[in-house]
Amino acid sequence: MRLLIAEDEVDLAEALTVFFEKNHFSVDAVHNGFDAYEYASSGAYDAVILDVMMPKMDGIQVLEKLRQEGVKTPIMMLTAKGQKSDRITGFNAGADDYLPKPFDPDELLSRVRAILRRSEAYQPTVLAYGDLTLDPGSGNLSCGKDPICLSGREFQIMELFMRSPRQVFSAERIMERVWGWDNEAEINVVWVNISNLRKKLKDSGATIEIKAVYRLARHPAGKPRPRLRVGGERMIKRLRNRFIRIAMLSVTAVMMLLTIILNVANYVSTDSDLKQTLTLIYENAGTIPHSRFLPPSGSDSADAPTPPENDGGSGDTAPAPPDGADDSQTPQAPPDDKIARREGPFTAETPFSTRFFVLHYTSSGTLTQADLDNIASVTEDDTQEYLSAALAHGAGYGYFNSYRFFVAQTDDGENIAIFLDCYHELRAMRVVLMWSLLADAACILLVFLLVVLLSRRAIDPVVRSAQQQKQFITDASHELKTPITVIATSLKVLEMETGKQKWIDKAMAQTEKLTSLVNSLVTLSRMDEEDSPLRMEEFPVSDAVRETAETFVDFAASKGHELRLSITDGLTYRGDEYAVRQLVSILLDNAVKYALPDSPIEFSLEKVKRGVVLRSSNACEDVAPENAQKLFDRFYRADQSRSSGSGFGIGLSIARSIAEGHHGSIRAIVDDGKIAFTAELK
Repeated sequence: MRLLIAEDEVDLAEALTVFFEKNHFSVDAVHNGFDAYEYASSGAYDAVILDVMMPKMDGIQVLEKLRQEGVKTPIMMLTAKGQKSDRITGFNAGADDYLPKPFDPDELLSRVRAILRRSEAYQPTVLAYGDLTLDPGSGNLSCGKDPICLSGREFQIMELFMRSPRQVFSAERIMERVWGWDNEAEINVVWVNISNLRKKLKDSGATIEIKAVYRLARHPAGKPRPRLRVGGERMIKRLRNRFIRIAMLSVTAVMMLLTIILNVANYVSTDSDLKQTLTLIYENAGTIPHSRFLPPSGSDSADAPTPPENDGGSGDTAPAPPDGADDSQTPQAPPDDKIARREGPFTAETPFSTRFFVLHYTSSGTLTQADLDNIASVTEDDTQEYLSAALAHGAGYGYFNSYRFFVAQTDDGENIAIFLDCYHELRAMRVVLMWSLLADAACILLVFLLVVLLSRRAIDPVVRSAQQQKQFITDASHELKTPITVIATSLKVLEMETGKQKWIDKAMAQTEKLTSLVNSLVTLSRMDEEDSPLRMEEFPVSDAVRETAETFVDFAASKGHELRLSITDGLTYRGDEYAVRQLVSILLDNAVKYALPDSPIEFSLEKVKRGVVLRSSNACEDVAPENAQKLFDRFYRADQSRSSGSGFGIGLSIARSIAEGHHGSIRAIVDDGKIAFTAELK
């Protein structure tokens, strides 16, 4: 068979050339799109392996041009661009198959042989192993003469096993072979299908068993489905809303604090002035002395202003004009040395502007005297109401209606209650409070509008940094795929030349681990970049959780753990079944990996008011309670040494994404040497 390899990476092209030649292919290799078109258009090749990203002419252009010219040679597309849209583009251009990098050389060989068989109308032979017979042509599996009904995926897995009996396949390898490298399924579907195969083989009485060998490293989370990804626009929107909320809460808190301080200070100042006035009246036996606010003594007493005289109890007073003065003449301002003194809240006008009245009463509550000369709004008939208020309050300061009052006992044992009219002061405080609240509301509204308008500009640096970081991860991961493929292919060629060696096996195991890590990096990046909501459907969650959990029973037993399941039967839930299965796999795989030796693992499913709750608990090494929630951070590991057996530290972050995608939450609690994970799905 003649094969053309078009790959711009010379090292990879050379490794693939040697690999296919070892498998009895005649190979030509070119390194740009123009040469690929020239060679492939000759029609001298049985198949073409075509890289997408090449100089001079990319692979898609080469493919389209070949198909337009009627070249029907089977073409396998090979590229680091493995998203669904890229695959669709390749198939629409005329590709027979599409394999993203990094890949297993054996898988590439199998796919090339497959497209060659299809082009030759190849009829597959019947496979037999033990008492099982599998016919790939008809799609039938039988044990003796008894047919075994299999689903499509179960049949493909069984064909893979029967073509390579007694060979160990990792779950990731089965996923790649059956579902493809870049697929929309997750790792737990492999275990589900294998569990179903085991049951069907056992029920048919077959002597062949599918056994689990736990010697290969397996990523705890598997490969998440792309539809679990959180959209970049949604992330920006959440970040922007959070910024607006924090900014507005901060501004509102500051404005309210300033308003409170302003109004409290206003109240304290006003109340202090009222108290001083009441004290002044009390100390002067129910009056405000005029002489206290007069200029210093130094002139005849006749020069001093005459205090106002009572005009018969009407409460209105006015100073008498000086002797011999003409009433029609305007009074002249006194000289500077005659200006009245000011003391705190008091001025020379205080005796004339202050409105108050005084009640004298006995300890039994009998009114003995009511001094109403300095008030107009209170009459003798009203005094009993105010006296009752004074008696109810007792000694000290208080408020009653629009009055501030002071109750005390005089030196002669009589009780006195002084009521000071503070209507204007109270009204001023209310006006200040009202306007300050209105000013707060206006300022908060203005700030809100400004924050909304400018928030995107404010978070742009953060968003740009996050997007650059995610783009860096995606680009770096794609760039790593080709060298990983070169390493894997070179190791395979080396093994074919020298035979199996321990060091080659170690290098290949590390290559598989690096492949899984790169794949996980791409997945994490896509979780933030793409917006594919979960597919919410009603499904029997009890059956799904039990089926997935039971696949871990043997795995846990091989590690020395008893898996204790407590799953409520008959529960249904509206959510994404695949995501829930993946969540169960992550929790159980994490428990098996980190549980103390010979300790049991408990896993439960139960119904709650607004959904279901999954719980997993196991004994573990000491984990600081304050670090429990950090376990859900990406790439965080409690094992600070980051040993090779401790995973990548991204499984639980995927579990958190699944829980949050179902409007729920997941938390970890460390208590008395045990760690419990609780995932609530609403």
